Amino acid sequence: MTSTGERKRHQRNLIACLGCRTIKIRCLDNEDQVTPCQRCQRLGIPCVYARKRPRQSVKPSRSTLRLGSGVSDTADPVDPVEHVHRVDHVEFIPNPLPENLAPPPESRRGARVFDTSTYLDPDISQEEQGTIDPGASVSPMAHPPGAQPHEDPISMHLISEFDARNLIDLFHRHLNPVIALMDPKLHTVDYLRSTSSTLFSAVLTASAKFFRRQLYPDLLAHTQLAVNRATSLGTCNVGIIQALLIMLYWKAPRDGSLWVKMGIAIRLGYQLGLHIPRTKPLPEDVLEARIMADAERTWIVISCFDRLFSDVFGLPTTVRLEEVPETETWARETARFHYGDMHNACSMSSASTYLMWIKYRRSLSTLPNDFAWSILNDLYTQYDRHLQRWFPGDPSLGEFSANEQTMLKWFDLNHLVKMKFHMLDVCPSRQTSQITTDWLGLAIRFTDQTEHFEHSGCLPYLPDTSAIHLSTFGIMCHRIFWRLDEPAKNIVIGLVRRMSDCCQAHAEETEAVLTLVGRFMRKLLAVLEAQTATQAARDEFLRMTFPSSGTLGQTEDEQFWTMLFANTSAS
Repeated sequence: MTSTGERKRHQRNLIACLGCRTIKIRCLDNEDQVTPCQRCQRLGIPCVYARKRPRQSVKPSRSTLRLGSGVSDTADPVDPVEHVHRVDHVEFIPNPLPENLAPPPESRRGARVFDTSTYLDPDISQEEQGTIDPGASVSPMAHPPGAQPHEDPISMHLISEFDARNLIDLFHRHLNPVIALMDPKLHTVDYLRSTSSTLFSAVLTASAKFFRRQLYPDLLAHTQLAVNRATSLGTCNVGIIQALLIMLYWKAPRDGSLWVKMGIAIRLGYQLGLHIPRTKPLPEDVLEARIMADAERTWIVISCFDRLFSDVFGLPTTVRLEEVPETETWARETARFHYGDMHNACSMSSASTYLMWIKYRRSLSTLPNDFAWSILNDLYTQYDRHLQRWFPGDPSLGEFSANEQTMLKWFDLNHLVKMKFHMLDVCPSRQTSQITTDWLGLAIRFTDQTEHFEHSGCLPYLPDTSAIHLSTFGIMCHRIFWRLDEPAKNIVIGLVRRMSDCCQAHAEETEAVLTLVGRFMRKLLAVLEAQTATQAARDEFLRMTFPSSGTLGQTEDEQFWTMLFANTSAS
């Protein structure tokens, strides 16, 4: 039999605080309605109670009920509505909070709870969820909130401090040049641990994926939980955005939340005001200037990712180009940090052309051939000028590192070879032979650049979304192969073999991305080497490569995206 004391300890009060009442959970340890409840203490948020006064037995007189009479014959006037809704507020605030971080009033028009836990982290209990004040603003120029010790992977013994420092160093030397997001002089181990445990965990996870595979599963699970918890609770700072960008760029192949997390990163950027341009020069203080540039760089990377993933998913972009500063001017202003922001300037300088290229491919079926031909020639000219502007023949004369030049030039050549291929479908018949020859020349350059990419050691660090470009190249080789003469066919077979070798060289070092592309290239090579142009051979290749479709169609990227994750799930 349970004692009276035990029954009292487990008994909850009938009056819950406003926070617990809002999300409809039990409010514990609040018997006096002054001491904060168990949940509010754990989350460190204000614990506010609202108690209604006991109803008074006020019997209205006849004159009160009389139509048109507002004065009682025997008592003071009483407003029944005001009487029912008059409440006493007992508020407990452990630490004074800024006004903009106070809980939003229930009556604020448009205030909503943005609950992401149902699809980001199903394991988060309702007691750990909170509300987001859409009116709150956090300055991106200030240091992010202090890191939570219980989320630090070193404190949790997921990794030693020695290994953590090595992984952070490897990230800055090999992965950061690919994403161009973090300032190595600013984002040291000590800075990351003291400002954002979530970002610290994300960097370690991305680095472990390539350099310490045995640590990757535990770090990945921990980082996903930390990121999902932070987004579900409405945490808003630059560190969380950077963690989201890193995790979605080098995501696990089975992770299908890329588009959702990208949307959250964009919304957090808007909430922080990253889209508002700076009107004054960077401060003289080096640390303050680096933090300010870090926030601005994050917004530029968000814009680049927004276009990339919009293209992959065939969905609209969110960030407008006018919301991004003139990046080359900005990069020259930050040159004193010796970081190399010209990487982002190069990417942004082709942003408008890239958006037009996306728009062209989405409206291709509705364009007359002569109009499509004109657009393609203009787009090709713009990308060719971009290639000549940023990538000199001598890499030492470039404005960023040789490895970054190799990667960014690879992306430019990828666009050029695709545009030239599209020209084959809309060009005048008299120019078909010349366009085919031009495409073969570009295909050789793209294959050469891929080999340079592989020799630099950076090819395995590409995300699976960029691996689409390799398979799309294979599809173009297959489609053009049947209209070539024998010498040209041999050239195409050689290109596919070289691409297959590049993928195979690192197939066992990454999680499955290059393995899938390498498998695709080997199947394609087997078909092409058979030297048969029969319809049966073509149909067998299509059935083997794209089980869900009978033809290649125009959206090669979308088809490979489906194949990529279908094969991953099957395995």
